[in-house]
Amino acid sequence: MAPTGKREKGRSAARARAAGPADRVAGREAQSLEKRVAERTKWLTLLHNVALAINDAPSWDEGLRVALRHVCEAEKWQVGAVYLPGGAAAGHLEAAIRYAQDKRFRPFLLATGRMRFAWQPTFPGRAYFEGRPIWCDGREELLRALPMRAAEAKQVGLVAGAAFPIKVGKTTIAVLELFSDRPHRPTPELSSLMTDVSAQIGRVLEREQLTAQAADLVWREQQNLAHTLHDSLGQTLTGLGMLSATLSKRLAGADAEAAEMAREISNQGREALEQVRQVSRGLFAIQVDAGGLVTALRQLASTTEALHKIPVRVNNDLPVTVRDARVATQLYRIAQEAVTNVVKHAKAHTIRLEVGAESGWTRLYIIDDGVGIGTDVPKGGGLGLRIMGHRAASIGARLSIERWAGGGTVVRCTWREAPSPAVWNRLEAAAVDPGEGI
Repeated sequence: MAPTGKREKGRSAARARAAGPADRVAGREAQSLEKRVAERTKWLTLLHNVALAINDAPSWDEGLRVALRHVCEAEKWQVGAVYLPGGAAAGHLEAAIRYAQDKRFRPFLLATGRMRFAWQPTFPGRAYFEGRPIWCDGREELLRALPMRAAEAKQVGLVAGAAFPIKVGKTTIAVLELFSDRPHRPTPELSSLMTDVSAQIGRVLEREQLTAQAADLVWREQQNLAHTLHDSLGQTLTGLGMLSATLSKRLAGADAEAAEMAREISNQGREALEQVRQVSRGLFAIQVDAGGLVTALRQLASTTEALHKIPVRVNNDLPVTVRDARVATQLYRIAQEAVTNVVKHAKAHTIRLEVGAESGWTRLYIIDDGVGIGTDVPKGGGLGLRIMGHRAASIGARLSIERWAGGGTVVRCTWREAPSPAVWNRLEAAAVDPGEGI
């Protein structure tokens, strides 16, 4: 038995030696396959998370914000920015959205926020103008690509960077820029992800356009109803009042009781007419011309002071150019509703309206020194708060209402104009002189 056992062990060892190379090759292939599957699963998970986050975002620019954060966190890019146009005649890009993993990268992030970037010669400008990703993987290459930010990039230890155009159709609407203190070789997966991000942002923009169209439709219907109330029902009630007044006079000598009834009908008609006029005035909103928002707010302040004896200041620290009259009107009506709420409920001594624009944002704050918003506000807010929320949503603005640090309440409304091909064509035509920062 012993010799037989030894022979079996020998044959087993021989088979193992013969099969060893094949098994090792199969093992390496299995490991490679597992790695590819893991990488693919990671990218699919990232794509899924980004798609969900963008879809849930209240606006297109907030979608870009969450996309930037997800990509940086998942792919170990420590610094990122999203560039948007500085204005229809500015001819440059601005870092409207910025991200940093920790405070160590703050010097570079601050330098990025201070600068204005021309089209072709700059890192984000090349991605915009050429419509393709721009990569730098190596410290010296990256520092050469960032001449105006080289000192800060070196200070925080950046060694790799990438800039991706965000396109809707054939139009570049933004540039997403990424930096890291670790090497990052170009990958088709990341470029593909940016293409998917562009498609998602395009759908958010389309959703906002549909919301704006629906708001316009509601606006027109309100105006039609206001005209109908004023021209049709209002005239009918006016005629009814005149007839009942005439009838009262004719019956005065013949039938005192009937004459009194006719006078009552006339009085009821006048009250109904006044109610119709009030409803009509509420529906037929003040139309604020494009560029006339600040003027309208100053008139609101003056009227409020005269009627309610509450001092109202308008602070306009930066120029405001809202080119869409519908948007300007909705911003004005939000301020009007907020001021009305303060007068009715806040017991305030002063009201402050702050309006300005910076880095493409238009901001409107209504601040009072009253009792402050309470915890007894109904879920979803009262009617006035809901109206302000609907008005903000109709133009793609963000609205928040909270206690003010100095006491009282602050209503914040911020709005950014959605990009359009016409705006970007004007920007391209107004391209400025070369230079990393201007």
